[in-house]
Amino acid sequence: MATFNEFMQDYVNKSYDELLAFANLSMADLTGELVSLLGDKESATRAYMVVTAACLGVDGKLTTLEYTFLKDLLGLDMSYGDVKGLVEELGGSDAMELTDRLADSLSAQGKAAFLTFCLSFLAVDESISREEVAFVKQLMA
Repeated sequence: MATFNEFMQDYVNKSYDELLAFANLSMADLTGELVSLLGDKESATRAYMVVTAACLGVDGKLTTLEYTFLKDLLGLDMSYGDVKGLVEELGGSDAMELTDRLADSLSAQGKAAFLTFCLSFLAVDESISREEVAFVKQLMA
């Protein structure tokens, strides 16, 4: 059985296209549960934005690869500066806490999809910082 560090390294080693596919599949698996939990699709969309901002901001930097990943995943037409501003506005410790509480409220299958979604963002820049590892551990607890 793989150790936690090997598990994390496996995500870092995945290609951009694999991570994009994982993020798309996990969104497809998770959206129904989020809509049921939060009441409507608009609330689920807002939750995705907060979770994404938390993931992109946990290490304190937004790489161009993370920016491109977000644009490719969601089909956004936003500049790097706009995305950075969004991450700064929606991210931070409050977003990380909300993301953790949301993860805790999901079914086992939903939480697995949620973690895959988050890990795809955390690994796309081909490294995972100590802060990101701590965040994943918090989400898994």
